[in-house]
Amino acid sequence: MEIQEEIRSAQREQRTKLTYYIIALSVTSIGFVVTQTSGKPLAFFQIPIGLSVLSWLLSVWLGIRSLNYYMDMLEQNYAILIDREAMQTNNQELYEKAKESERNTKDRLLSTKMRFDSFFRLQEVFFTTGIVLYLIGHFFQMYLNT
Repeated sequence: MEIQEEIRSAQREQRTKLTYYIIALSVTSIGFVVTQTSGKPLAFFQIPIGLSVLSWLLSVWLGIRSLNYYMDMLEQNYAILIDREAMQTNNQELYEKAKESERNTKDRLLSTKMRFDSFFRLQEVFFTTGIVLYLIGHFFQMYLNT
């Protein structure tokens, strides 16, 4: 059982690192696009590039939200540990309250995990979409310059 916990912990840690990495890449990509397009007149081929910036902004927002959900999951896991500790007492009333609290916390934890997973996946989708849109805009610009 301890090996499973270590694997889950390592997986969550890597997923969190990936979230930070995608946020950093998205912000860097936005900065790159801004420096490449500043001072240039607005043109038709820049629409996909503008959409890529919007996609990267969404990716950053989703990444921050998924990190918030991750922190909520940590707090809920801690609450479950506290409830389990309270269940070790001989007081029947305290045991029942702790058991009910644990059940409610597990339900919230499942909901939070589902949100975390969906926001994480959407972050990846919007990051990749931003890359594709940028490349389309860049190739379109290259085509018009030839």
